[in-house]
Amino acid sequence: MAEPPVPQVDLPANLKSRLKASHDAIAPQYHEWTILHSTTRLHYLDQLLEQLPLSNGKPISILELGCGCGVPVTQKLLSHPNFSITANDLSTAQLTLARATLPSDHLTLVEGDMLALDFAPATFDAVVGMYLSRGTCQPGRADSEQRLSSLSEPRTRSVLFILAPFESRRNGTSELSMSSRNGVYCL
Repeated sequence: MAEPPVPQVDLPANLKSRLKASHDAIAPQYHEWTILHSTTRLHYLDQLLEQLPLSNGKPISILELGCGCGVPVTQKLLSHPNFSITANDLSTAQLTLARATLPSDHLTLVEGDMLALDFAPATFDAVVGMYLSRGTCQPGRADSEQRLSSLSEPRTRSVLFILAPFESRRNGTSELSMSSRNGVYCL
């Protein structure tokens, strides 16, 4: 069954600056909350990692959108010695926490709007974004999704966007399901 189209919404002109200010203000509390609610993020990250050629030891570059303070996703990605991570967030405060928590020669932190990132197509082996707010990214809109997914290599085309800031639980386990459209996984 085909997914219904996502309606186009006109967003306020100052939405990104309001989001940045809000994320800066809640950074320490969000960091604490994220640590307590890591299970779902790590579950889906593991599914994404299964799509990558991890066993050959070749360098793998990953773009993480909306990295926040870097825990747990960036932290887990950095546990792979052959990974090079470029992590992006709109929030200065979140990136300050990430810089303090995750010092690494394999990590580049980039502040700003994810849709304004200036990388050539196929720069990364994978693109991942966990709990992106619709106002920041708007996956589901063809232009946003196409632009962000084009940053990953066509041969690996592993892109994961998790939008839902909640979990559905049945029998004590997460029941979120991943669907793929041309290697772009959206929840």
